[in-house]
Amino acid sequence: EVVFCGTSQSAPFVSGAAALLLQADPGLTPAQLAARLRARAVPVGSPAPNPTHGWGRLALGPAPPGPAAGLAFTAPPTGAIAGAPMTGQPTVRLVDAAGTTASTGPSSTAIVTLALGSPTGATLTCEGGLSKPAVGGVAYFAGCTVDVVGTGYAITATAPGLPPVVSPSFAIMPPDAPAPLTTTASA
Repeated sequence: EVVFCGTSQSAPFVSGAAALLLQADPGLTPAQLAARLRARAVPVGSPAPNPTHGWGRLALGPAPPGPAAGLAFTAPPTGAIAGAPMTGQPTVRLVDAAGTTASTGPSSTAIVTLALGSPTGATLTCEGGLSKPAVGGVAYFAGCTVDVVGTGYAITATAPGLPPVVSPSFAIMPPDAPAPLTTTASA
């Protein structure tokens, strides 16, 4: 651990920490930024703040996620019977450049929209519609169905300003087909 004393030493470190926090959440106001910095200070001496050590030692902790740079299917859609809910319902994450869920900041609540790719002529429907706002960087869809039998279906997820992502392909079986088999690993 490196210890520096005085404002001439602390100012560049706190400025750098402030820049990192603003990079992760550009919408912070000056008052919010100051509050976040104070919240990450480990008190040194009593009371805190005090004239000798200020608010204490800065401890940012793990880097917060950056703004959303792309999309990723957490739970990709899987096959189903035509007109019946898919075995796996689509869940889409907004991810930063490192692939971490962008769980804070304005980009963490972007609207995610689903669209059905080839084969054409089928309709994708989901309870509540095909567009959902992300909550904490994740958009959950439920009750999604495809109405036409076929193979090679894929769902594309889009959000404003981000590159689209395409799910793995899946099949939609006829209504008289046996239900798709789902397996899970066990101990």
